[in-house]
Amino acid sequence: MATGSATIDSGIEVAEKDGSTPFTIAITDSGDSDAAVTPDSATWSLYDAAGALVGSADRAITPAESMTIVPSATDNTISNDLRERAILLKAVVDLVVGNNLPLRRLITYRIADTPE
Repeated sequence: MATGSATIDSGIEVAEKDGSTPFTIAITDSGDSDAAVTPDSATWSLYDAAGALVGSADRAITPAESMTIVPSATDNTISNDLRERAILLKAVVDLVVGNNLPLRRLITYRIADTPE
């Protein structure tokens, strides 16, 4: 029986407030020697530490083995001292264990402490 799951690596923990920090998203299939996966479709939404949606929901990403998300300066505006953000990545992927599988992963980061 094949086993597998998708893993995501963004490599970013702290982002600049000015919207200049790109998150490069790579999805791999752990059931296929960590082979790179190009999703059939992908979207992202951004949430603050209180769970409130920041900006638009389900922003489109062009599916590729390596995808880039760049939250804008507006996305990273700090209100009520909430510096944490979570990117919700939603994709449909084909893995060793099956095709057209829904994938949902949170990628969390903190907005850098920079002087105004």
